[in-house]
Amino acid sequence: MLNKNMLILLLAALMLAGCNKEASTDHVVSDKSAVISHTMKPHAPIEMSYSLESKAAAVNETLAIDLIVTANADADALDAVLTSLDDSLSIVDANTRYPLGPQHRNQQNSIRVHVKPVAEGLFYLNVAATLSQNGKSQSRSIAIPVKVGNVNPAKSMKPAGVIESENGERIISVPARAIPAEGRQE
Repeated sequence: MLNKNMLILLLAALMLAGCNKEASTDHVVSDKSAVISHTMKPHAPIEMSYSLESKAAAVNETLAIDLIVTANADADALDAVLTSLDDSLSIVDANTRYPLGPQHRNQQNSIRVHVKPVAEGLFYLNVAATLSQNGKSQSRSIAIPVKVGNVNPAKSMKPAGVIESENGERIISVPARAIPAEGRQE
C-alpha cells in the first residue's frame, strides 16, 4: 500500500514538473532581445510648482513665495503642510497647514506664503501635499530653496563631521533634525 501511494505521489510530481516545463518554453526570450522590468513606487497624482518674489532674499526681510498645487485626479481632499527645519528661516504666516478641500482633475490651488530669514545661507521651505481618494492617502513633497545673501550654494552645505569606517572609507556626517509633531502627517 505504501509503495502504491508513493508511486501515485511520484507520478503526480512528474506531471506537474512536465506541465511547468511546457509553460516556461512559451516565454523564451532570444539572446538578441532584452526584457527590462522596473518596480517603481507609485507617486501621488499631485504636481507642485513655485516662484519666489526675488532670487536672493535679504536677512530679516520678508520674502513671498507663490506655490501652485495641482491635483491630477479627482479627490475627496487635498491638504498642504509647510515646514522649515532650520531656525534661520521662519514662516511668517500663522497658517502652515492648508486644507484645500475636494478636488477635480487638474484643479490648481494657489498658496502665498511669507518667510523671513534671519541669517545668510541656503535654506529650504518644505511642502508636503496629501491627496485623499476613497479613504486612501498619497503624498508628494518638495523642498523650495531659499538663497539668503551672497552665498555659494555648494559652500553652504557644510558637513557636521567626517567619520572613518572600519575599512578606511571616509563618511561625511550631516546632522538630521526631527519634524515637530504638529507638522507631521500621520
